[in-house]
Amino acid sequence: MLKILYITSDLVQDPTDGGQIAGKFFYDSIKNNTEYEVNVINLHNVDIKKAITGKEILNILSHRQKKTNKLKKILEKVTSIFSIYNRSLSAFNSQDLGLVNFDFENFDFIIFNGFISLRLFKFSIKTSKIIYIAHNIEQELIKNKIRKSFFSRIYARLEYFKTKLYEDKILKIVDSVICLSKSDSVFIKKYNNNINIIPPFIKPVSLDKKVFVESFGLIATNLEHDPNIISLDWFFDKVYPFLDHNIKIIITGKGSFEQYQSKNYKNIEFRGFVSREELDDLYQKAGFVINPTVIGSGIQIKLIEALSMSKKIISTQFSNKVLDTIPSSDDPQIFAELINNYNLSSSIDIDYNKIYNDNQKKLFNIFQK
Repeated sequence: MLKILYITSDLVQDPTDGGQIAGKFFYDSIKNNTEYEVNVINLHNVDIKKAITGKEILNILSHRQKKTNKLKKILEKVTSIFSIYNRSLSAFNSQDLGLVNFDFENFDFIIFNGFISLRLFKFSIKTSKIIYIAHNIEQELIKNKIRKSFFSRIYARLEYFKTKLYEDKILKIVDSVICLSKSDSVFIKKYNNNINIIPPFIKPVSLDKKVFVESFGLIATNLEHDPNIISLDWFFDKVYPFLDHNIKIIITGKGSFEQYQSKNYKNIEFRGFVSREELDDLYQKAGFVINPTVIGSGIQIKLIEALSMSKKIISTQFSNKVLDTIPSSDDPQIFAELINNYNLSSSIDIDYNKIYNDNQKKLFNIFQK
């Protein structure tokens, strides 16, 4: 029986964002396979005050979440530039790169889910095969961060270079990389040829046939993530002027929508953050799902969720890395026309169960190599 250690930064039973959903797909897939013995480390359950070893992480049972005041945040940013201040795992930044000595033993495979889980470890001698699940190209995300002041731009630039150096290094060190999209694989191939493209499909959803499908469009986003802010700005600045304003659109997600709400868009309803149950209900009732993402990397989980419910989808071409038959365009006027004429498009006709099972098989095949 293969022994697998799964290291993740955030593993929850009811995921609410793309990273959590992707992480749960990979974890559930290997955990439910009787051929594997799976151990998990959820790094948000530990507290690191100084450089420690991987073995010690396994023995830490409690976690003390620290609240950071504004002054301390400023000090952390300044001192992180010189890498002289080590914080707890309750928050991550570039000074955490290579913080923990990697010394896990007795595992056939060690899977690092996402960059946050991998960035902590300082690799020297490794006895297990290491698999890295790259949700995004992290250096590209930092490069695209919104910068509102001169000092924040300088800080973001320093963060970019430090992250780039470390990300490039670990892509060379790991034995295998799982990425979520073909476009990300092009970048990763510069450093590692052992790449597996596995979109994290979620379990197929059985729709409640009693639920009446309404005519509104749904945008599920997260404004705590900078690329989503840029994308929603694009939607309102470039697409909205061409929209039929009789079509209702509901927008959900974390973060503040105040800058949009103040403009009183008459056909837009801002729900803010909703529970998983509320979001699933909105998905079922929505006539179609809109994905206006124009920047970022990885894969759009909102597309996977919509496909799992056999919903009509309208997406930018940039972010449609899932299925060629999804109506897509990066041109704002054409994108608006696709929304205006959503009734003319049909639901995506795919064998979702087969895709889900095929992606699990791709994952299992990695352990046979």
